[in-house]
Amino acid sequence: MSTAADNITLNPGSGGPSVHTDYISGTGHVQYVKLDIGGNNATSPITSTNALPVQLYGLKSNWTTVPVGGGTNGQAIPISGTISVGAVSITGGTLNRITEGVSADVRSFAAGVTVSVLTEGSNAVGITVGDLNIGTIALPTSFTSGIKSCGATDGGTFAGFTCSSGVKIKNLLKSTGTINGGGLACIGISASGFVNGRTAEKYALFPGEEVFMEITNLNTLRVTGVSIGADENSVVTFQAS
Repeated sequence: MSTAADNITLNPGSGGPSVHTDYISGTGHVQYVKLDIGGNNATSPITSTNALPVQLYGLKSNWTTVPVGGGTNGQAIPISGTISVGAVSITGGTLNRITEGVSADVRSFAAGVTVSVLTEGSNAVGITVGDLNIGTIALPTSFTSGIKSCGATDGGTFAGFTCSSGVKIKNLLKSTGTINGGGLACIGISASGFVNGRTAEKYALFPGEEVFMEITNLNTLRVTGVSIGADENSVVTFQAS
């Protein structure tokens, strides 16, 4: 057998086994080997499903992430180029910030997600809008209206009505023989702490004034009259939708 060829035979002439090698001229035979990680008296060949176990030198075996220490002076490590990011899931935390110089757009939000825009210090947020197309606007399908008279010692809670937009309330002008009003109409939250005949923590309407309030249900409001001179009663008209 020529030694200047791949592979060598042990015990030539007696049918000995062949050893797989690569013959390199001027160097000799370099043996091909298969890795096996079996322990003493055991075999465990390396395969695609039985990978060679490796770890970075100096890291603890129970670490599941690789720490990045930054530059030699503790500064950030800049990364340039095009970076494509697929789906990003944040669980149990928040995305702190996107620093200046980053351009991004958000295509969709999951149901129930709310978004706010905050700035550092007094920096303003500029928003540029091109063509703004609104397909449809949901309009209320029903409304309720009425008139309510309230004095300085008694008040009235509006009947329950689910609002799509809110309610408009107007304090009517006094009309001799028709509207026994002329006092302030003070609107507050319908609750146990509501006090008749007082303006504290209430929205006051002088006769002839009106206000629109965005609320979800009309029964969250209550109105009371507060005297202006001799006029103690107020009469309000309302329309909610």
